[in-house]
Parts: sequence; C-alpha cells; structure tokens
Amino acid sequence: MKKTLIIIASLCVLLIVLLGGYVFLNSQHPCISSSNLSQPTDETEARFILEDGLIHIGNDVKMRCHTGNSISLITEADVKRLRDMGAEVKEQWFPTFAHDILGNVILATKRYEVNLPVYESTYVPDSLSSGHYIYTDRIVSHISKAVFLPAPADSEESIIGTDILENFVLEYMPDCKALCLRSSVPAGYNLLTNIDSSFFDEALLGNGNRYYVSLEINNSPYRFFIDSGSEMTPVKLPSADFSGDSNSKDVVYHSPEGDVAAKLVDLVWLKIGNRASSRSALYADGAGEEYSINPLTFFIQDVVIDLKGGGIYLHPHATFAEAEESGRPYYRR
Repeated sequence: MKKTLIIIASLCVLLIVLLGGYVFLNSQHPCISSSNLSQPTDETEARFILEDGLIHIGNDVKMRCHTGNSISLITEADVKRLRDMGAEVKEQWFPTFAHDILGNVILATKRYEVNLPVYESTYVPDSLSSGHYIYTDRIVSHISKAVFLPAPADSEESIIGTDILENFVLEYMPDCKALCLRSSVPAGYNLLTNIDSSFFDEALLGNGNRYYVSLEINNSPYRFFIDSGSEMTPVKLPSADFSGDSNSKDVVYHSPEGDVAAKLVDLVWLKIGNRASSRSALYADGAGEEYSINPLTFFIQDVVIDLKGGGIYLHPHATFAEAEESGRPYYRR
C-alpha cells in the first residue's frame, strides 16, 4: 500500500512538473530588445503607428491590436512580408491548444517566433490637427520573441492578442495615431479605474487572459469586457437592454460570426472612474461577451492601459512645457 502511494505521488509530481513546463514553454515572453538583437538595450518603449485598430509594422504588414483575442495569429502573407523585410521569423514545432474569439478550438502543431522590427518614428506637425508620426528607414529596437499561431487560411489580417499585449503597458495617443508598448506606466498619468480579470482555463495553459472594467451606463453599473478588436462603437450591450431610445437607428453589426441587426444610439451617459461623458452605444447580440468596451475608440485623449498591472490611466491635464519637454505634441484635454 505504501509503495502504491509513493508511485501515485511520484506520478502526480511528474504530471505537475510536465504541466508547469508546458505552460512556461507555451507562454509568451516578449521583450523590447536592441536593434541588432545581440546587445542589451535601455529602450523602455516601442512606438508604432496605429490606425483604425491596426498596428503598422512596416512593408505593408498591419496587425489588428486585439485585446478580445487570447492568442496572436499571423497570416502566411505577413510571414512572407516580414521575411522579405529582413525580420527574423522562426518556424517552430510545438503542440498548442487554444480558442479563437468565437470559441472555436484551435489545435496547432506549428507556430512562429517573430522579432518584430520597431522603426524610428518622427513627429510631423499639422496646422489642422495635432499632427502624426511617420516611420524612417532606421530600426531602433525590436519586440523580440513574439509568438504567433498560423491564422486560418481565409483570414485577411494578422492579430496581436492579449498573450503578447498583456506583457506590456500600452500607451495610446489617438490624436497622433501612435501606440507605445512600454515596460512601465509613464510619468504624468493618474489612475482612472481598475482592471480585473476572471478565471480563464486557457490562461492556465499559457495563453492570454480576459480583462474587464466597470462602467456605469445611464447610472446603472456593468462589467465590460475590454475588446479593442470591436470596430463599430466604443461600447456594446445586449439587445435586451435597449429601451427604445428615440435617437436610435437600425444598423448592421459586423460581429465575428457574421452580420446581425442592431440598434445604434448616438448618445448614452457613461461613467468610468471619476470621469463621465456621452458616447455612442451599440445594442446587439452575437458571439462573445454581452458587454464590451473598445478603449481605442472610447477614449479621445492619451490613455495608458496596464492589463496585468490592473489599471487604466489618464492625464489630469497637460501644459505646453510638459509637451515640449517630452517631445510629444500638445493638445488641450
């Protein structure tokens, strides 16, 4: 009996060790590295141009910034484009289990480890707006060891999911269309509200987690899923919550599972943390979470999103002196 218990205990320990090893190998460990990949770097940020939810890498490679997807996916076309531009792309054999945004099971035996180049970006003033950034031809750093699974054959775009994004602090500057992946929350921001996550089986296997934030809609509190892949409106609610607003209009919502009829309300009263404002809201059903918020369209000022650190941050104010010192554009908030 004692011998049997020792064997069972040994097998349990072995299983735990094997599972822990698999989780570590299947987890993302991306980091900001130097431009030549062989030297240490003092870089604490990687700035990308971001337009319409797409991160511009270079050479026509654009990837959806998608906090609603727990895994990152890359198309074969983007693999070729990255290799054509000289980026290091390693094809690896590794068994992976995951779900896509529709909940479909993904069983893959191949994945790609990519060193994404970060090009130098310069700010171009614009007399009619706050200006924008453009890339030069010089690579200043890399996002190293970013792992992607092959996207389905019919996919038209690659996705950077939470498995990569949660390893960085995200600073989004909508006026100049820039997204910075950082190692910490930059100075000059105050905590607006907390982010929380819930138990998610895929996180135990090393995939990205699911993150939520609390909002009040017309003075009623809700828990919203943070989904930067939602393209239509800042917030989405289930159609059952629609109360017949006279300012609404019928629209078609392009959900992940197909087009569905929806109601769009131009202005609803929203409160997040100690800030309140009016935003458009979509009432629709479909795949995924009933309540979701897209921070890339919800916020109209600089915002910092720290998923693992559990916070969303905003500037309390800005001054010309602060903007001049940081080298970034100034605009009133």
